[in-house]
Parts: sequence; C-alpha cells; structure tokens
Amino acid sequence: MKLEELLSAILTSDDARVRRESAEALIEQHALDNPEVVETMVMGMSDGDKGVRDMCAQGLASSSENAAFKAQQVAPLIRHQNIEIRNLAGDTLIRLGEAGAQALLPYCADPDPDHQ
Repeated sequence: MKLEELLSAILTSDDARVRRESAEALIEQHALDNPEVVETMVMGMSDGDKGVRDMCAQGLASSSENAAFKAQQVAPLIRHQNIEIRNLAGDTLIRLGEAGAQALLPYCADPDPDHQ
C-alpha cells in the first residue's frame, strides 16, 4: 500500500485489524522520519482498539530518529481522559529518553496531579 493509503487506513478504517496492520506496515517501511506519519501514529495512540494503540506507540518508540518531534507530539496525550492512553503516552516518552523528558517539562506546573 502507498503511504497515503496506510495513513488513511489508520484514521478511517472501521476494521481494527486493518488499522493495526497499516501501522505495522509504516513501521516496517521505516516511515517514521515523516512528520505526517508521526502525527498519524500519535492519533492512533488514542484508538479505541488496544492493539492499534500499542502498535502505534511501539512504532514511535522504535527508533530515536526525530525523537524530539515525536516526544512533542506524544506529550499532550498525558492529559487524555483515558488512563490507559495517559500511561501509554508516559511509557512512550520514557522510551524516547531525554527528548521525552524535555517534552514533559511544560506539564510539570499543571495543577491537575494526573498530568504531572
């Protein structure tokens, strides 16, 4: 599948298997140096299906290439209402190393303890 088709499938397919396999294909194609792919994978981290969320998070953390950009995109998910997505975001940021820590600095002063 072409890059555009994979990105569209992650965002619009009704079939969780198709969304998960599309995320996996992007990882296999080493496409995570593309900002649009990173943004789509971050959106996939909020998917209703745990397998899709996990695949997207795994892909984002699979390489340190563009770690700062990835971390900046993932960090807002620590404010998500769903605790599983917040935890997944935190785990992904940890795996991104120093870039993940840097992306969290603006959230340190958040008055909501769930976001600190």
